[in-house]
This record gives sequence, structure tokens and C-alpha cells, in this order.
Amino acid sequence: RLLAGYQRRTLVEWALLSAAVLSLVAACSLLGWSERADKAVYDLAVAAQRHAPADDIVIVAIDDPGITAIGRWPWRRRVLADLIEQVAAGAPRVIGVDVILSEPDLQHPGDDRVLALAMARAGNVVLPALAEPGRDGLQVRYPLTGLGSAVGHINIAVDLDGIARQVFLQE
Repeated sequence: RLLAGYQRRTLVEWALLSAAVLSLVAACSLLGWSERADKAVYDLAVAAQRHAPADDIVIVAIDDPGITAIGRWPWRRRVLADLIEQVAAGAPRVIGVDVILSEPDLQHPGDDRVLALAMARAGNVVLPALAEPGRDGLQVRYPLTGLGSAVGHINIAVDLDGIARQVFLQE
């Protein structure tokens, strides 16, 4: 009889301990208490999987020296056309231009045509479509139809610490 009481007490203690641990884990998950630690572990795991960068990818970035040399942003689309022609001269498989071109250039209306011709000559330009919140949900801004390029999406989820750890594969 004493042994049965001891076993029952042990069973109750383990059940209470299990319920407390499960409650703590649920609270950590629901309230995000462990989010920093989770992300730190994830970042370490990703950093441990070093891969050599692909040698067939070249990034031409719009940086501060470029803005100093060419002028403040936004640049005329004629400048983008020249840049596309220079990159196309290297015969890349694809040229991704991460510049939103969803509205016509009202200040330099002829530049849109020059840009469209440069993109047509290259034949492999991809422009971004931008999904952003609107009145009726997500609004997608596509490139001008006259540019005739392929379209990709550029939305990426950035965590509160400024690091992108995921990407939307569909939009």
C-alpha cells in the first residue's frame, strides 16, 4: 500500500512537471521568447555550410561612387539603357535590373523608348514586379508594358534585426 502511494505520487509529480515544461515551451513559442536564440542557432548553422560563391555571377551595383559620378538618384532612363548595353556586351545569360520602372518618365519621355530599345537588343532583361500593401490587399506594380522584359519579384522578408533569412517562392 505504501509502494502504491509512492508510485501514484511520483506519477502525479511527473505529470505536473511535464505539464509545466510543455506550458513553458508553448509560452516560449507563442510569445517569441526564444526567437533571438533560434535565429542565432540558425545563423550559425548556415554559416557552417560554406559554399564557394559562383564565379559566373556578376553584380553591378548602384553605389555611392556611382551616384557621385552620375548624379543623384533617380537616374535618367537613358543612363540605365547605356548600363544595360554595356552589360549586354559581355553576353550574359540574363540581366536582372532591380529598379522599379512601373511609371513613365514624364520629365524625359523619350528615355523610356531608348531604354526599351536597349532592353530589346539585349533580349534577356528581367525587371522586378513589386508587391506592396494597398486598399484592397496586396497591390502588384508591374514594369511598363512597353519595356517588354521578363518579370520577377523582389520582395524579401527581412527580420527585425535586418537579416533576410527567408524568401517568398511564390507571389
